[in-house]
Amino acid sequence: MAPGKANDKGDAFEVVFVRGKQGADFMEVMDSPEEAERNRITIFPPSVTDKKNNTPRSWEMVSADLRNFYYLFKEMFLQYFTEDELKEKFPTEVAKAGMKIDKTNQEKLLASQPTVDKMFFSICNAAAKLIADEDLVNAGSLRIKFLRQSADKAFPRFTYKPSYGGWVELDSIPEEQSKVKFTAYEISQGYADATPTASDKTTKAGKANPFTNAAASTDTVPTTATKAPWT
Repeated sequence: MAPGKANDKGDAFEVVFVRGKQGADFMEVMDSPEEAERNRITIFPPSVTDKKNNTPRSWEMVSADLRNFYYLFKEMFLQYFTEDELKEKFPTEVAKAGMKIDKTNQEKLLASQPTVDKMFFSICNAAAKLIADEDLVNAGSLRIKFLRQSADKAFPRFTYKPSYGGWVELDSIPEEQSKVKFTAYEISQGYADATPTASDKTTKAGKANPFTNAAASTDTVPTTATKAPWT
């Protein structure tokens, strides 16, 4: 991993990876010649509005989204540190962004987009700082399971439930012992296929996902816990 940063518009965060042997194949769809050794996945703050219906989203859903972003980084960091070490290096308090957030006010605060944005970037910036401080760019490389963005877009994205494991591990683990596998649900939805489609305007002809042939687990339903890391 390499330290990420906010994008040029300041409305999203770019998670940056240095390309490894396996990642080179699946990330081929987002390459440009000048970025041959580094790739980035852009993640956006949770929205307090359902953009399809233009209606407010529940604070529980927004809370779950923020929780997932925290655990996205935490699960990657657990490949390098213990749980106890992360309590100091990457505590749940980073999600609070210096604000007083508890059960008495979280419903109101999580209905505010500026507040949610502040919490999102606080998580991301704390992660970037830890990566830089601990020089994780030169630590052991990671094996990560990326999912296809949608049926029409082969652009890679992270798992929808990072706190449940099975999507990231150190690349030093022999492949025959790897626990990074697609679930039956992910395979059934086509998330394991990195082949660009004719309607995919954001990618170029690429190679197959290096984990496409991984055995499926018995998991069939995407589950997202709703308890916030700060409560």
